[in-house]
Amino acid sequence: MQDGAKSSSGGLYLCTDFFSQKDIIRIANYMTNKWNIKLTTPKAPGKNKSLRIYVKVSSMIKLRLLVLDHMHPTMLYKLGI
Repeated sequence: MQDGAKSSSGGLYLCTDFFSQKDIIRIANYMTNKWNIKLTTPKAPGKNKSLRIYVKVSSMIKLRLLVLDHMHPTMLYKLGI
């Protein structure tokens, strides 16, 4: 829950900075294939230039429905709630 950030455009960044690129791509592919969540894997800011997972605005409702019951109330703002 903590390693994510709501973007100003309404999507959500999953901060996967310390995962290997191979694992990030695997997670992104799984989310796309399993739940049809639309996302990209942009480079993270900073020196290490690792990848992050960005959930597009068009998939935020679907993501909310998947994770809402598992999130602590203090973290719901990250979902735009």
